[in-house]
Amino acid sequence: LVLSGMHTQLDTGSVDAVHDLRTTTPTVQSLPNSDFCLYLYLLLVRTTMQATDVRPKVGVGVLIFRGTDVLVGCRKGSHGTGTYALPGGHLELGESFEQCAIREVEEETGIQIRDPAFAYAVNSVFNETTHYVTVFMRVDVDQGVEPKLMEPDKCEGWSWVPWDAIPEPVFLPLRALKDSPYRPFG
Repeated sequence: LVLSGMHTQLDTGSVDAVHDLRTTTPTVQSLPNSDFCLYLYLLLVRTTMQATDVRPKVGVGVLIFRGTDVLVGCRKGSHGTGTYALPGGHLELGESFEQCAIREVEEETGIQIRDPAFAYAVNSVFNETTHYVTVFMRVDVDQGVEPKLMEPDKCEGWSWVPWDAIPEPVFLPLRALKDSPYRPFG
């Protein structure tokens, strides 16, 4: 692609239209003709980066124990749909594992936890474009604690089950944890 005579500066309207090409695609009509080549170039760069800049993501799974039972839910609406998993999610920029665990548990279950502790970490490659390092945090709660289904688009429901009786199929990172040397009670 040859970009001859391309403007190096954009007018204010063009800046607004192309400043966030990483996440949105402006309409071609919103760009002045003089900046159309720049738009195509930036779109090409974004597309190339998305296709080639595939890196592992960091997930945080939270082992919430009530006695010897652990809280699990059946996933829906994303990778791992139909599998049983722990509450958890993506680590946000600048967030500690503890902060992520506290936030995700409250967002997904309505349970407010305190002082989650590192339990284990696993490496899970789902396919050629989906790779996660999952950090598991552990917290124990009182017998009367009950979860609420806060995100019904992401989970079918929550239930307390014995650690050794988590229903199948199990979400890949949780399967890796169960197959690891990690033992929650000993």
